[in-house]
Parts: sequence; structure tokens; C-alpha cells
Amino acid sequence: MPTISPSRKLLPLKALHLQLRPFFSRLPRDRATPTTSRSSNPGALPDKTLHKLAASFAHGDPGPPLGPAVLTRLNPLHVERVLRLLRPDPDSVIRFFRWADEDRRLPPTPRSLSAVAHAFLSRGMPGAAHGVVDRIVRCSPRVSDALAALAEGDGSDPGAVFGILMERYCRVGMAGPAVEAFLQATQMGVSVPGRAFLKLLTFLTDAGLIELTLEIHRKLPRGYSAIMCGFFLRGHVQKGLDFHRTLVGRGLAPCVSDCNKLIDAVCKANRAEAANRFFRLLLEKGPVPNVVTYSTLIGACCKDGWLDEAIGIFNLMLEKRVTPDLILYGILADGFCKEGRMGECYSLLSTALKHGTEPDVVIFTSILDGYVRIGCVQKAFELYRTMLAEGISPNTVTYSILIKGLCLENRVGEACGIFSMILKLGFKPSILTYGSMIDGFCSVRNLEDAFNWHRLMIREGYIADVIVNSVLIKGLFKARRMGDALRFFFKSEVEPNILTCNILIDRLCEMKRLGDAMKMYRLTKVYNLLPDVVTFTVILKALSDQGRLKESVMVFFQMLKRGLSPDVVSYCSLIDGFCKHKSLGSGLKVFHMMERDGVIPDIFIYNVLMFALIREGRLEQAQKMFFQCATDGLEPDVASYNTIIGGFCGSKRIKEAIQFYEEMINKGLQPNTITFTHLIGAFCKESRMEEAMLFFNMMLDRGPLPNVYTYSCLMDGFLKAQHVERTFELHEDMLKNHVSPNIVSYSVLVDALCREGRIGDASLAFHCAVHRGFLPDLVAYGILIHGFCKASRVSEALMLYKQMVGEGICPDSFISNLLAESLNRVG
Repeated sequence: MPTISPSRKLLPLKALHLQLRPFFSRLPRDRATPTTSRSSNPGALPDKTLHKLAASFAHGDPGPPLGPAVLTRLNPLHVERVLRLLRPDPDSVIRFFRWADEDRRLPPTPRSLSAVAHAFLSRGMPGAAHGVVDRIVRCSPRVSDALAALAEGDGSDPGAVFGILMERYCRVGMAGPAVEAFLQATQMGVSVPGRAFLKLLTFLTDAGLIELTLEIHRKLPRGYSAIMCGFFLRGHVQKGLDFHRTLVGRGLAPCVSDCNKLIDAVCKANRAEAANRFFRLLLEKGPVPNVVTYSTLIGACCKDGWLDEAIGIFNLMLEKRVTPDLILYGILADGFCKEGRMGECYSLLSTALKHGTEPDVVIFTSILDGYVRIGCVQKAFELYRTMLAEGISPNTVTYSILIKGLCLENRVGEACGIFSMILKLGFKPSILTYGSMIDGFCSVRNLEDAFNWHRLMIREGYIADVIVNSVLIKGLFKARRMGDALRFFFKSEVEPNILTCNILIDRLCEMKRLGDAMKMYRLTKVYNLLPDVVTFTVILKALSDQGRLKESVMVFFQMLKRGLSPDVVSYCSLIDGFCKHKSLGSGLKVFHMMERDGVIPDIFIYNVLMFALIREGRLEQAQKMFFQCATDGLEPDVASYNTIIGGFCGSKRIKEAIQFYEEMINKGLQPNTITFTHLIGAFCKESRMEEAMLFFNMMLDRGPLPNVYTYSCLMDGFLKAQHVERTFELHEDMLKNHVSPNIVSYSVLVDALCREGRIGDASLAFHCAVHRGFLPDLVAYGILIHGFCKASRVSEALMLYKQMVGEGICPDSFISNLLAESLNRVG
């Protein structure tokens, strides 16, 4: 809370004193205080003696080196004089005062107490200062006496002492003296702490003493802003609104510029709701908001991401016939661009032109940046041409944004052309321009030119920042030049930040070099960097993916120990690790911990848990979790529906699976290849080939295209339904549609050929799969071994059996019994 600015131009307090007289109360007095004047003889103690007394306490001695005869002549005015001598040293003031007050029982004067109050504040002891100010009030029969005493104090912040005095008067219900103390301090040029000022305002309004509040408003320059900020910034919004209503009702309405300053201060304090309530009051009671009022509110809404609220205020502004200016259009354009709502941004541009406002280079550049952000580089260049047609000259920022857009599309040659144009026009490229060029060359894996641009940037006098270095490090990692990336990191003269370290740790984890990643993590201590949530999450995910779950849990709790709050990605990494490695119980415990900590799960976490539940045969619980998504305000996505549909298909509950499929369609979600494959596979397992083909033909007609798993399900279904020819036809269709077979489709084909008695072709297909790099599994070996045995080619079956065992595949009882029977038959 800011302090209240003083003024030295206030009127004398005589008139106010008359108004406040009814509120004054006679205060109970402390021990009798001598009324000896300052000019009276203080017991004829010479200055030398008083100086000696002060010196003894300045050196920290427990008692003064004075005889009893001298000490008996010591009176309160002597104490006041000694305190004045000790004033530069607050500790000595406190030490001497306690001796005089407690040991000698000398009643202090108000000026003595003032010196001690200042000393306590100088030593950071506000509680003790409060007690001393209470004594000043008790021993001062008039408010002016207390004020005069405090005004003479120095050595600390005088505003703090006056603030304590105001708080004391408020605490005992004395409104008049509290206001007089505040105005006297202001007249003296003393800044009262905001906390004390707010306490005064709250006391006055709670007591219904609006006249005294209005008196502060009249007497204090910028009184309206001071009072309203006091209320609003301390959360007393309703009191502030009531005060504004009172002012307007009495014909004392503030000017709109003061109201605008208040709205701006409240918005900057992140109290947008309070600012909005005040704005609504202005619309109701006045003064009438102007374009600055609307711009301030709209700017605050855009900053907080409340773009729809900003649009509502803008539309209200147009209804009230307040003409927007260029600044306001710029604020809204920037808000639309950051949200990627470029259609509305373009409409805003049209509105500006319609109202006769000509957008400048800043607005055009903001919109260009918005198009580049959402990847519409072509639209950005169309707007660039419009800009030129309107006679608006681009600046360096405009060209830098265009370069960034081209580099994002890997059009680095055209970006170089724009860069040359910048130089020809006499503009100086910024470090952001160079950074975009370097990023573009890294994206197209042209690291040589990327480093050439880096060297050019250094020659031009720019110092590479962390962002540019991070781009180059990322580029080296993408090119698998890990050693070069680490050398560049350590040789770079730029002090690394945690962002750079996080990039290195992340890339090392991606390359399965977790040991090096942990070394990099330990290096953060060397660079005095504090690992953040991202650092821990990257390491936690890498450990979880490798099944090192105990270590990942240790990293998780280490993050908590450091006072960091895991985010949804942190929890998701841990839950996913547990579920992937068949530790669903632990995954659910982490999920419940996440809910207790107030972290809202995302749909990915629900999908992971549903998949794990279905894999363990807990379909009903998975279905409950599916419905819980909606309770948590999440919309199930395609992956969610695929998971639950796959679960029902695997349990041969096709009817429920179809219901979820239809619900998915009704919600506007597009089924993908996985969705159709689940349903087709379920129909094939039940030999419902017509329905399976219905969905298959739907895929061919409308998309998505079937993959090798879809074809394999159908081929296997027709094979089991004794339609071998259809199996061969589907295999041919699959190859014609450029869908590469896998070991499953080869196994189905081998099975079909064996059933047709074409053992030679079956063997050829099997070895073709091996040649293409597919590793046959137990099913594939079993099909061909069975075919050989059935055709009485036992020696080939035995050779294939030995090959299978040599590959480390353990035969099951079916294959072993089949071979034994075949060998017995041939003798």
C-alpha cells in the first residue's frame, strides 16, 4: 500500500479544530508530570554533569557515575535534555529511558516519550513504540500537545510515529483527534503509512462519521484517489463504492481522470473484479467513463486472458457512442492475436477502418504476429501486402516476424531475402531477427549455416543470449551431435539458465542416456541454478519409462521437499510409469494424492488409468472412471472412447461398444482407425463377417483408411469362417493399397495357405516375413509346424522346431505333443 503524499499548502487547522471539538474527549493522565517551563532552573545541574551522564549510558554502563546528592536533584526536564543528547544512538536512548523510568521513577515529559518512541521504531520495535505513544496520549491533556511532542522527534520515520498515534486514537474510539493527527502530519509534510490511513478510513466509515471522511477528502490534495485506493487495495471495495456514491450525492463527484487513475491502480494490483464493480458504478452514478476508462479496463481483461469480457466492454463502449482510439484498437488486436482468434481480429481491423481510424504499423505488426503464431504464414504475407497498399511502412519488428514465419515453414531461402531487404532499407536487425534465422537453419538440419549466422551476429556486436544458445544446442541434439552440443554448452560465455539445462537434460533422456542427464542435473548446483518443476518432471518421466519406479518416486518426493508443486504433467508421468509396468494400485494412489493436492487431472491421465483397468479385467471400474471425466469437467476424447470401446469388444460385449461408438459420433468426434479396428475385430471373433465388412467398407468410403491390423482382423475372420479365398483377396488388396504386412498378417496368410495344402507357398511366405525383419512368434511357428506335420513333412517340422527353440521361444504343450505324435507315426 503506498503512503499518502503530504502537502505543505493546507489551510490552517483553526476552522477544523472548531468542527472537531464535539469529538474531543478529556484523556486520563499518567503520573503527575512537572509543568516547569523550559526556561526554569532545572535544579542547577550544570551541562557538564548532564553530558557526563549521557556519556556513561552511551558506553553501555549499567549505571551513571554520579553521587546520590546529584541523583536526587535529577528531574524530568534533565531526563529530556539527556535523551536529546543521546538521540543519535537509539540503543542509548532506550537504555537511559528505562533507567530513569524504572529505577529513578521519574515521570517522563511528552517530549521524552516522543524521543523514546522514535528510538524504538529505529530499532524495529513497533510494539514497544505503540506502548510509548499510548503514554504520550495519556499525559497530554490536549491533542495539540501530543502532536507537538511527536513533531519534535527525529531519528526514525516520523510518519510511522504519527501513524501509531492515529491508530491509538482509532482504537479508543476518538475520531476527532485521529483526523486532527492525520491532517497535522500532512500539513507538516509527513507521509503517514497506508496501513494507518486505511485504519482511520475504516474506523470513520464503520462509525458512520462520513463528515470527517469528507473533510479529509476536501483538505487533502488528491484526497479522492488516496481514500479510494485505501479502500480498494485493502479489499474494502463496498466501502469505497459507498463513499463514491456519497460524494456524487452531495455534488462532489470526482473528475473522470481521477477515476481512471483509480481503475488503473486497482487493475495493476490484480483486482479486476473490484475495477469492474467500480466501472459499473460509474455507468450508474457518474462521472461518465471516457475512452481512457474503457481502454484501461479492456487492457486489464486482455492481460488476464478474459478476452470475451473485453469484447463485451468494447461493444458497450460503442453503444454509449464513445469513439475508440488507435491505442484501444491496438490493445484488442494484440489480445485477439495472442488467443489465435484471427477472424475476429480481422473484423476488428474492418471496424477500425469503418470508424475512420487508420491502423498504424504497430497494429498491423500485431496482426501479422498473430497469423504467424497460428501458422498462417500465407495470410501474414497477404496482410503485409495490404499494409504496403495502405501506405504504411513496415519496421524492423514487422520484417523480423515475417522472417520468423518463413523459418517456421523451413523457407530459409526466402527468409534470407527478407533479411537482405532489412539491410537495404537501412534497418538494423535485432537479436530476435538473428535468432529466427538461426532457428530456421537448425530446423532444416543446416547447422553449418546456423553457426555462420551465429558468428555474424557476434561480429555485429550482439551478445548471444540464452535463447539463441538453446536453439543451437537443440539443433545439435536433433542431429545426434551430442558431444558438440555439450562442448558448445560448456564453452559458451553466456551464463546458462535453468531453461538451457532443462533442454539438455530432456534431450539426454530422449536418447536413453539417463546417467548423463543426472550428471547435468547435478551441474545445476555448480551454476547456482535452482531446478524447477520441469527439471524434475523430465527426470521423473525418464525413470518411469525405464521401469525404475522406486527412483522416480524418490525424485517426486525430492521435488516436494524443495517446496515445488508438481503439476499435472509430473503426476501423469508417475501414473503412466506405474500403469505401464503393471503397478496399477500405486498409480491409483498417486491419482488420489493428486486430487487431494488440488491438481485437476487431464484427460490423458484418465485414459492411462482406464486402459490399465481394462487390461486387468476391471471393465466396470474403467467405465465409472469414464463417466467421472464429465464430473470433473473434462470431455472424453477419441482416445477415451477407443479405450472403453476396446474394453467392451475384448469382453465380447459388442452391443455396449456400439452404444459408445454412436455416442462418440453424436458428440461430433471422428472415429479413427483404432475405433473401427476394435469393432471389426470383435465382429470377426464372433464370425459376424457381414457386419465386419459393413464397417470396413465404411472406412474405405469415408475414411479413415484401414491399417495392417484392420486387414489382419478381417483375414483371420474369413479364414476361421472357412472363406479362405476371401483371405487371399484381402491380402492382395492390402498390398495394392500400399499397406505393409506385419507378422500377424503373415501368420494369417501362412495359416490360409496351409489349410489349402499349399505348404511350399506357406513356407515361402513365412521365410519372406523373416527376411523383411519380422520376428516370428510362437503362433507363427506353431501354424507352419502344424502344416508340415499335417502334410507328413516331419523332418521340416522338426527343423523349424529347433530354429524356434534356438530363437529363445519356448514351445507350448500343443506343439510338443503334435511333434511327438508325428514322429511316432513315421516310426
